[in-house]
Amino acid sequence: MVSWLKCNVTKGMMPEEFAVVMNISGGRQISLFAAAKFVRTDPGRLLVTVVDKKRDEVLVYLPSSPFEISSRAVTVPARELVAE
Repeated sequence: MVSWLKCNVTKGMMPEEFAVVMNISGGRQISLFAAAKFVRTDPGRLLVTVVDKKRDEVLVYLPSSPFEISSRAVTVPARELVAE
């Protein structure tokens, strides 16, 4: 299942790319570059694949690798996901 994750979006280095910053569990933020097909700019959203849901947290798979950690699978607060 796919869902949209709230995030901050700015232009990336390439024409069809965006820089994305998002909140993950534990009060941390991570960032990545994502292709335009995975991003909505207004409001900022990133298309992710939902892997598992638990009470207030959701394990998602990101469309590209974040800079701060080595895994594309991250846990995010459930409130950060948006059904659109």
